[in-house]
Amino acid sequence: MAWEAIVGSVDAARQSKQQVVETEHLMKALLEQKNGLARRIFTKAGLDNTSVLQATEQFISQQPKVTGDTTGPLVSPNVTALLDQARNHKKEFGDDFLSVEHMVLAFLKDKRFGQKLFNDLQLTEKDLKDTVQAIRGHQKVTDQSMCISLKASFICFLSISYCVEVE
Repeated sequence: MAWEAIVGSVDAARQSKQQVVETEHLMKALLEQKNGLARRIFTKAGLDNTSVLQATEQFISQQPKVTGDTTGPLVSPNVTALLDQARNHKKEFGDDFLSVEHMVLAFLKDKRFGQKLFNDLQLTEKDLKDTVQAIRGHQKVTDQSMCISLKASFICFLSISYCVEVE
């Protein structure tokens, strides 16, 4: 689920001893949802989820780490931009709530990590969009229990004093 991935991205940054939550942490959190939609999308696109996760973890391992006691992780502008892009996909699909597929599609525009990941995996924008469409069919995301609402004023990351304004 989308909300679990956002919270999981904070955990991924902490576990990696990184002070800033970046888009790669969000991808890791999406991939760690064992029966999650992101894994289904990548499988249907012909990718091995283990390979996608390994590439993500390798990128994370190359990023700076912090030692000692620090304040909670900060959310990077890259994550904010990715969530804004995901919101654009939500609107394109005519959905009421943000869902995992919106986030996965938003990685297509993520210059920090997503574009390199998809390029390395030879996943094209057309293939990803076709895969998402094949899985979704003509369904609309209308159930908040599967997604996070973008009708709220803010999405606040737990134990972080930084909030991402979404509307």
